This record gives sequence, structure tokens and C-alpha cells, in this order.
Amino acid sequence: MQKPLFMLTAKWIASTTLLAALFGPNAAFAAPSEQSENTATLIVRSSADATFESLHDMPRLNLDWVLRAERGKMTEFAPELTDLYVRVAGPAMENRTFRMTRSGRLWEENTGEQIVLPWKASARLLQEGEVLRERHYGRLLRWQEADRIFYRNCVFTVQDLETGLSFQVQRRAGRDHADVQPLTREDTKVMNLIYGGQWSWKRRAIVVRLGEERVAASMNGKPHGGDGIPDNDFSGHFCIHFLESTTHKSTVPDVAHQMMVYKAAGQSRAFTSTAAPERLAESLVHAMNERDPEWVRLLTEGVELIKQDEVLRKMGALAAVRSAAPRRQDAVDAVDALVIPLTWSVELYPSEGERRNATWNMRYIRTSFFSPWQSIDILFEPENVRAR
Repeated sequence: MQKPLFMLTAKWIASTTLLAALFGPNAAFAAPSEQSENTATLIVRSSADATFESLHDMPRLNLDWVLRAERGKMTEFAPELTDLYVRVAGPAMENRTFRMTRSGRLWEENTGEQIVLPWKASARLLQEGEVLRERHYGRLLRWQEADRIFYRNCVFTVQDLETGLSFQVQRRAGRDHADVQPLTREDTKVMNLIYGGQWSWKRRAIVVRLGEERVAASMNGKPHGGDGIPDNDFSGHFCIHFLESTTHKSTVPDVAHQMMVYKAAGQSRAFTSTAAPERLAESLVHAMNERDPEWVRLLTEGVELIKQDEVLRKMGALAAVRSAAPRRQDAVDAVDALVIPLTWSVELYPSEGERRNATWNMRYIRTSFFSPWQSIDILFEPENVRAR
């Protein structure tokens, strides 16, 4: 039904009044006659390497502020990044893509350069980004609720958050999470393509869709267990996890699956903000084992960039990594501490070569007793080839 004209007019007046109040007469907008050949596009994607992205063109954004903005020095530490990107194209900008920091600056990964924007421009970009993020991600939904919505034998759609590829599945079973199967041979082909042509237990962030529902979830890609759909070229089922769901063998949610659920909701930082240092260290090992550079960047946000790059290089050379539980180097009560050093033993499984043992040391800090913990240093002790 068409909305009354007075309702649309009131909404337009309210929105333009808000923009005027927020940005004022000197806002970073340009009248159509003042627009240059340069263009700006706001982007949301779950990682720097994701090919699936949500876009919002900003034709009335004057790009002069990018050209005139104060250039920041190359930082020695990893900036607090968001999932927002700004792509600027045109003769003056040479098709450059910047990533936004939490403070509203633009950061170029290749050069390490930061651009300090006028606060009105950064506020506009961050505000528009929030709207775009709601469209890009799924919502967090506890397993008890998801269990009712995605009931047994129902058919729903799975969308991979990194590639954007979608396929249909049918839930066949599962008490603590959903056991599902690709619906047809074509669905199996798409799922196999998402996993690079090789089935694995690797967790992936996904959004599952049924009707108007868009829910954050995590899947693995390994056919196992019972089979219920003939002729779909998928021997067995695979698992989909939701918020607080568990595996069949544990009453505790799988950390790696929960990380991907939060990622699929666009709330990775909410996962880390309430975590103790031991959980953060454990999550770093899971991130490396899942070969997820975006999680690695978030979990090493406070360390020097050179050390963060070392972690990413190690991840790239590993087929898998396992660790013992991290332990505190000192008898420190986390309730009363502001700095906690951790050490733990890890087993490294290189893509090529012998399995190795190593010891990792990290330091975590918080600015107050109510602030989240953040890593500030990581030290890798020499590795030893493990005796057979």
C-alpha cells in the first residue's frame, strides 16, 4: 500500500534535518554541479580477502577532503580496524582502497599510511557503514531459538560470508546443533567450490536464510555420519552451529565455531571484548588453525605490525596448529591485574616438513578493571623438531 505523502515528506524533513545538524553547512558533500570525476564507494566485507561485499555509492560526497586530509605517519602498531572500506576512484586518486579504523581514519595496508579525516566526514562514513552492516550480516540467535526456526526436514539457504556463494540444504537431524545435507548435486558442487574442491573440518562463517530470517552461523565442510538424501553426491552430513550450540561430544560450545558465528554477525569484537587472556590466546591458536587472517589481525591488534606479520606468515606456512592450555607466568589474580603474561606449548604441523614443538609467550593488558583485555606483545621461542 502506498504511504501517504505527508508521511514521506515528514520522513524526508527529519532525515535532512538530522544530516544538517550532524554535518553543518561545511559538510563533506558536493552539489551535483560541483562533483568531480572522482567517486567514492563505501564497502562492508568480513575480511580483507573476502570477495563478497556490500556496496553503497556516495555520489554526493566531496572527495576533496581525501586529497587535502592530513597524512598520518606510518604506524608501528596494528591499528584498530573495522570491516568498513572506502574505495576512491578517479584521476586524482588512482583507484585506491582504504580501510577505516575505529577512530574514523583511513588506513592503507600496502603503505601503512593513515589519513586523518575531518570529523564530520568520518562520522558520516561510520554512520552509513552501520546501515550497510545490518544488510551484510546475519543476526545472533541462540541455538534454542534457531532449533525451532530451522526445524528438522526444513529446507533453507546457506550463504558463505567470504565468497558470497549460496546453496540449499535440508536439516536431517542434530540435537545440540543442526546436522544438514546439500539438497541436490548442484548444491554439493557449490559447497565443494566454497571449500576449494577439498572437503575439510575447517569452520566457515555463514548466514543461513529461511523466509525473512537471516541468522549468523558456522559450518564445517566434512561429510561424515549418516546419509539421508540419495543422489546428492554427498556421503553423509555436515554440521551447522549457532550461538551457544555444542558438539555431540561436549557440553561446552566449540570455540572455533563460536568465533565464526560472531564473525557472521559482524560482531567479532564483541567476542573478544568479554574474553579473559587465556580465551584470547586459545582463540589465536584456533584462528591460525582455521587459517583466518582477519581473526589473527583482531587478536594481535595491540602488538607491533612486524610481529603481527610474523604471526600471519607462520599461519600461511602451517597445515595445522595445536596447543596446550595457556598458563600464567606469574601467580596473578586476573580480577586485580592490569597486565597478565601467558605462556603455552604448541604443536606446529607445517605444510611441508616435520612436526615441531614450540613455546609462545604473550602479554595482555587492560587500561582499567572494566576494560577489555588486549594483546601487546608476542614472543616465539625457537622451534624443535618433534621426535617420532
